[in-house]
Amino acid sequence: MKAKRLIAGIAAMMMLCSTAAANITAFAEQETAPDPLAARLALYNMLMNCSVSDFSYTVDDPANAPEKPAAVKFDLRDVNGKNYVTPVKDQGFFGTCWAFAATAAAETSLLYENGLDIDALKETGTEPPDLSERHLAWFAATPLPENSLYPAQAGEGMLHYGAEYLESIGGDRALINEDKFQGGWEALATTLYSTLQGPIYEVFAPYLTEEQLIGDVVFIDVIKDPAELEEFSLSGIVDKSSAVRYSFNTAEELVSCLGKEDSLGELSGSDIASWYKGNGRYYFIDYDDNAMWGLDWSVDESLRFTGFELENSNILPEIVLTDPQTGGYVFSERSLNAIKNELISGRAVSCGFLADTALAGQGTTSGGYMNYIDENGKRTDSKYDAKYWCHYTYDKTYDPNDPDSVNHSLASNHAVCIVGYDDTVPKEYFNDPYGLIPGDGAFIVKNSWGSKNEYTYWGNGGDGYFYISYYDQSIKNFESFDFNATNAAEVSEKPATAILPNIYDCMPANLVMRSESEETAVANEFEAPQYVRLKGIGVMNATCNETVTCSVYKLNDNSKSPVDGELKTEITETFPLAGYHRVTLDKPVYLPEGTKYSIVVKTVSEDGSDAFCVKAGFSKKYAEAQAAQQRQAYIQENGTDEGFYPSEIIYNNAVINEGESFILSGGCWFDWAAVTNEVFTNEQLGFDMFTADNFTIHAFTENEVANVQNKIVDPAEPYYAGDEVQCSVSVLPQTDFANALYNCDFDVYINGKFVANTGTIEAGKATEVPYTYTVTEEDAERGYFETTVSLMNKSSLFPDRPVELFDEYSTITVRAEVSKKTDDSSEPEDSSEPEDSSEPEDSSDSGSSSKPDTGRTSDNPNTGAKAGFLAVAALVAGIIVVIRAKKK
Repeated sequence: MKAKRLIAGIAAMMMLCSTAAANITAFAEQETAPDPLAARLALYNMLMNCSVSDFSYTVDDPANAPEKPAAVKFDLRDVNGKNYVTPVKDQGFFGTCWAFAATAAAETSLLYENGLDIDALKETGTEPPDLSERHLAWFAATPLPENSLYPAQAGEGMLHYGAEYLESIGGDRALINEDKFQGGWEALATTLYSTLQGPIYEVFAPYLTEEQLIGDVVFIDVIKDPAELEEFSLSGIVDKSSAVRYSFNTAEELVSCLGKEDSLGELSGSDIASWYKGNGRYYFIDYDDNAMWGLDWSVDESLRFTGFELENSNILPEIVLTDPQTGGYVFSERSLNAIKNELISGRAVSCGFLADTALAGQGTTSGGYMNYIDENGKRTDSKYDAKYWCHYTYDKTYDPNDPDSVNHSLASNHAVCIVGYDDTVPKEYFNDPYGLIPGDGAFIVKNSWGSKNEYTYWGNGGDGYFYISYYDQSIKNFESFDFNATNAAEVSEKPATAILPNIYDCMPANLVMRSESEETAVANEFEAPQYVRLKGIGVMNATCNETVTCSVYKLNDNSKSPVDGELKTEITETFPLAGYHRVTLDKPVYLPEGTKYSIVVKTVSEDGSDAFCVKAGFSKKYAEAQAAQQRQAYIQENGTDEGFYPSEIIYNNAVINEGESFILSGGCWFDWAAVTNEVFTNEQLGFDMFTADNFTIHAFTENEVANVQNKIVDPAEPYYAGDEVQCSVSVLPQTDFANALYNCDFDVYINGKFVANTGTIEAGKATEVPYTYTVTEEDAERGYFETTVSLMNKSSLFPDRPVELFDEYSTITVRAEVSKKTDDSSEPEDSSEPEDSSEPEDSSDSGSSSKPDTGRTSDNPNTGAKAGFLAVAALVAGIIVVIRAKKK
């Protein structure tokens, strides 16, 4: 839905403001609070001016227009001889193209960032990265359960009303899955990846059609030239009695069935020129759709929050615009340059467009939107003879001879992945009946309908790729991804910490709500579950060139607002593109267990006004209204509602709890939970058909996998060379999350030398590792010894990986005083007195040794107080105190 304005009357707003006073509390940002009613009026005025759109936007300021790249061609399959694009896949007949497009873009991003050449990997026998489309599609359609990592958000998600209805009546699983996997939107990937819901490797959640293909290969005699028919009909050209079926249940069996008989080729439907070679024996593949839909497509819930960390999702400006005066199609050169620059940066771009057919296997008709071009640059009717497949979507209803006719932009029905561009592709390669294409050039596009193998043939020479003209009137919703990914070798060497993202907005969404105001900001409040350090913040912005300031507050006890506390740090960044972005703090903020803190986000738009945005979607009330309309239409057609079930109705469920998100308006802070409870149930304001989530403000904190306390068991300073000091390390695993991730099994090292293995430790329970340190002559020379503990993870997931310890919370290094022995005495020398001291000798000891320096405070927190007390006592008494005798 494009920029739909939510309009309501002033009377409705005034009534809501007066009735909401008891429910929506205004917390003043400053000591002198503004008028609460005026603040509420400002809030509702801002909300009423919200726009709801599908993340689409344009670059309006010429000063911020992307530069045109110098390269005339660019192909991520050949960047200085390296190929960063994974092999073409086949989505089958499922509506999962959006997941395949996003996954293809993610795979290329990971390859490019790590410098991994697909062709080089193949030569060494290494499998290229293969991410799971099934994981993405399943969790887009499955709300959070109560036992997830975020139980407070249980029930949040994108739901399919028809699937819910069928499940409630015990309906067929095939129908349920068909409704769940009916399609999706490109932006779903951003809203899932940004909340760490994927991506993961294919091996953990394989796409079932790669293992299970169910149906029959049918061999049949064609007895009549299809060209003789006025309208193509399979029954009109074949001898049905000649049909022989061979059943298959896997891809391997399908290939075997194709070899059962000799044939002239595949009977490919109405695209006659591509297959008809005269009368004779042909075959076609009859997939059992119901059996395929009936497979168990679910993914284990334990795999939901896993995978690579998304650093940036760039949602690019639209290349297809609409003239506000005429409603006609307008091309954007600025957006074209933005897409080209993104490709050159090593990021493939997913997008949508209007294809001749929305699903694989439905046939592609030459002379429609797709044009076949042979090796001589001439149009051909046969896809098998075509070197280039060239696509251009145009408005078939437009009449260039009618001055009142409007050349519209068109909606998309299929998602693909752009991997390059070529400015030299002739415009004549595209089917342009009205002569509207103004110039050469096309995107190089990776599809998900297979390539050339034993049972499919698609794309340029059968490679699975094709061209889309820059001037296609349907191409839109451009999106790319940038992950925090390193090579496997680097990962194994990086110290291990437990990453605990604090998020409230787990709802997948294809819409965004945005508004501008003279003064606004949004905030999320969190509580540190244990000792953590805040290293990064994730935010979302809905248009280009927005400046975002993130402020972190350590909140006071019983704080009244998200700014009621100590400002710990602040960082400002400008994002050229919309989407999701991670910012790294200049210095981490350390937060003790139980600390409440907030992240306040202030966004300034390109024109200087404040703005906020939030993920949005259609409400359940909207879904119910759509289902009622479908039921009524079904009854009118069939005379009864028997057998009726709703289909293709999607709605969102947001779970917003008090104290999670806040919004600033009119100088006052409002709890977003109270605002949404009032606003999004109000029919007069027109919001009741929508829902909005918590604000996308993510706190990326790290906690120690384990807390350690290194100590001397019975401290008695000073020590001397040869002393054996009994020490101990307490190892306390911090969380069940860390326990699950690392198994809490560690090797303990002191000063780089192995001491002991802890075995598996239960989270929250400490284990003691004793060790003995022998004081050396070198320690005596420098006046102290110190021991430093380190841990090495021994879990099967990250074996032999160092565990990062936080010295703000752990006692990693312990230091104790060491004194020298005199050359002519077996007793310790008192370094605290001058050599000519007239102090009397201690009668309890013979010899001429001087007393030790008991006035020096140990760096060991367990010994400093005791040593300091003895030193003071010795000085006051004016006697020599011998702390301990020499070791024998």
